[in-house]
Amino acid sequence: MTQIREQLEANNYVILEDFISPKKAKKLYDNYIVYKNEHPEIFRRDEQCPKSLSIYNYKPFTELLVEKVPYMSKKIGELMFPTYCYSRIYTNGEILKKHTDRPACEISITLHLGGDRDWPIYFTKPNGKIASAKLCSGQAVVYLGCKSAHWRDAFKGQEYVQVFLHYVRSQGPNWIYYFDKRN
Repeated sequence: MTQIREQLEANNYVILEDFISPKKAKKLYDNYIVYKNEHPEIFRRDEQCPKSLSIYNYKPFTELLVEKVPYMSKKIGELMFPTYCYSRIYTNGEILKKHTDRPACEISITLHLGGDRDWPIYFTKPNGKIASAKLCSGQAVVYLGCKSAHWRDAFKGQEYVQVFLHYVRSQGPNWIYYFDKRN
């Protein structure tokens, strides 16, 4: 079993310090903001975070989702299938309510691209204790989205950009959700 997999099973989350470089995160962030300004009609406000703009399967993030399949498979110690990516531009006062994710989010990553202040994400550990993670640009947290409740308190900054990359185990019960297919 890989060290990451052991930590993931013990804690429901693991910080990935080197998921992408800060330089790559900055480039993705800048391009994403330009895209949002040029194509505001594509962005939506969802029920989970109605103050924030989001987009499903933005092409550069979908490329990252697929690019990271070998990386994630190696870190977890088994073949992973990509399901989908989602991204949000969080704004002042937004709250991410405590929740667990749907089966397509068996192994999830939240990747921080940029923002004007820290904003921790909280997780429930298998023992019921609460843990938090603050991320720098380019850092990510891999977590068990279907098992671990996760949330964020009210955001006190003006902007915080996150990308969510979701995977399922190829030999696990949720494999059917690859590329976000549903029963």
